[in-house]
Amino acid sequence: MRLKQVSLTASISVVAGLTTATVGLTGSTAWADSTAALPLSHYSHMLVDAAHRHIFFSQGAGSTGILVTDLSGAPVTTLADEPGATGLALSADGGTLYAALADGDALAAIDTATLTESTRIPTGTGSAPVSVAVAGGRIWYGCTDPAGGKGVIGSVDPSAADPAATPQPSMSHWSAAPLLATGGGVLAAEEPQQNLSHVATFDVSSGTASVKADTLVHGGTATGLQVTGDGARVLLAAPQSPALQAYRTSDLGSADPSVYYTGGVGSGPNSLAGDTDGTIAVGSTSGSAAGLYLYADSNSAENHITFPTGTLAPDGLEWGADGVTLYAVTRDSSGGYTLDVLGAPKLTDTQLSLNAPQYAVPTRQFTFTGSVSTKGFVPAGATLQVTRDGTPLPDATAAVGKDGSFTVSDTRQDEGAYTYQVSYAGDATHRAATASLTVHVAKLSTTIPFPDVSSATPHSVAFTGSLLTGPNLVSLPEGATVQVSRTNEDTQETTQLPSVPVDPATTEFTVTDAPDSAGRFTYHLSYAGDATHQPTSSTRSATRATPPTRRPPRPRSSRCPVRRRPCPSPPTGPRTHTARRPPSAPTSVRRTTAVRSRSTRSRPAARRRWSSPAPWTARGTCRPRTNSAAPRRSRRPSRATTATPRPRPPARPTTR
Repeated sequence: MRLKQVSLTASISVVAGLTTATVGLTGSTAWADSTAALPLSHYSHMLVDAAHRHIFFSQGAGSTGILVTDLSGAPVTTLADEPGATGLALSADGGTLYAALADGDALAAIDTATLTESTRIPTGTGSAPVSVAVAGGRIWYGCTDPAGGKGVIGSVDPSAADPAATPQPSMSHWSAAPLLATGGGVLAAEEPQQNLSHVATFDVSSGTASVKADTLVHGGTATGLQVTGDGARVLLAAPQSPALQAYRTSDLGSADPSVYYTGGVGSGPNSLAGDTDGTIAVGSTSGSAAGLYLYADSNSAENHITFPTGTLAPDGLEWGADGVTLYAVTRDSSGGYTLDVLGAPKLTDTQLSLNAPQYAVPTRQFTFTGSVSTKGFVPAGATLQVTRDGTPLPDATAAVGKDGSFTVSDTRQDEGAYTYQVSYAGDATHRAATASLTVHVAKLSTTIPFPDVSSATPHSVAFTGSLLTGPNLVSLPEGATVQVSRTNEDTQETTQLPSVPVDPATTEFTVTDAPDSAGRFTYHLSYAGDATHQPTSSTRSATRATPPTRRPPRPRSSRCPVRRRPCPSPPTGPRTHTARRPPSAPTSVRRTTAVRSRSTRSRPAARRRWSSPAPWTARGTCRPRTNSAAPRRSRRPSRATTATPRPRPPARPTTR
């Protein structure tokens, strides 16, 4: 059974021909074929016995037994009286499980068929062995030397009639019990030295240890140590290091590649598992992208997997004998342990994404596109299965191109929401993927803007309008017409006029009408819609079919707007000039005025003036005066007029 792969599901929504889509894809895969809670109070190491379909879990110092489950994590039994069981190792034939008993100062040999302890080999009082490995026909263990209190490596010949543990002080010097691992006839030992690790490698293929390399390397307190199947590299995982370190077993120099990162800032590897084909699984519980990373032939991660049940426990990874299944022990926030079984973690993650169609309207074919992406080679030519609302499409498959792209086309006759699902079944190297897409098929909206009126007379009304679609993606069908009606605003009578055709190329139409009488009319325009367009109407267009009235010209003899009396006609006879003088003007003044009057007769006719009761303008109309009713006030004080004549001064006497 495979649980859902939540990161490979996309949800997209398309609304009425508009390109709006939401795609949800995460950068890692959270999944497991099965999970099972483990009845453990502590966890130390895990060993998978695929031949007998059992998994063994040790709980470290302070524990009293070894938990045995089946390959799915269901408990089978607990091997009691195994005090402080820590390191675990399986014999070459798989018939015996060896356990280092830290609280029992011994090595326990357990029959994997009967799940009973067959032999217990003492390692010395106070030795507290913590690790065990099998290579070169011997059992190798790391413990504390009872004599000096320092670390030491020992060995046991299991084929002897009475197997005995023998310390090997020549196998380097250790300040604490070293951690052991074997592979390809090579034994590797490690102990922490602050932020470094003391590592030594030995050739034990013949049963006798010979030193290959012994030095300090980058590391820390190793929680994972493994030698590759060919014995060429030793892998070291320590939380103090930013990445898994890889060294050559020949000289403990950096291998190629030398590091395998667990992703994110502040990450540190805490567990590892290397398979016989070279695939390396490394996990981390800290950092911004903690989880499980799988590497194949390079230091570029092929897959990133997170666990929904918690984070990886130290030294919590183990490959199955089939080279396909990976077992992982995770720990949740409450301290509980869970076994996660990953059936095909080596498959490359595949992401399938879908792109919304540009528009989706009834009776018209619409197309949406997608792509298949992976960190390896794109599965070009692969077949994708396509369904609509759970039913396979008539052409139910789509092919993946060389660039990973594909297209899916469909036609719907009715409006509504349709869900499409595209599935990739996967292959020998790619994981399956599924994506879904919801398409809302709807008619396009239409509008009739206010038309341009070109004529509005009692017997001729004409205007041009447009039938617009939004967005203008699908052309109007041939033969589309706009219905027209006319309402007389005075009588409120409505008359249905003939429909007018719409030009599909320009979406324009022209309305011509000949009202019988003048008046104000409102024209109603409407479109009934079609298979791809919604109906619409417009009543905003109105025009007045009334001829314009002209104001008659004003007659010359009209009343003067200023004097409120008939304006006098201009003189018709010969123009004369009369000098006007005040009655009290002196004689000399009258003469001067007369002279000036006579002098004006010699002026040209264009500059002559005539005296008239009213000052005439050039057009013969009365020139308005300001405050004509009130007499003009002079700045000089007026002379008082009385009935008594003004006295004259006495006459001067004359002398003859």
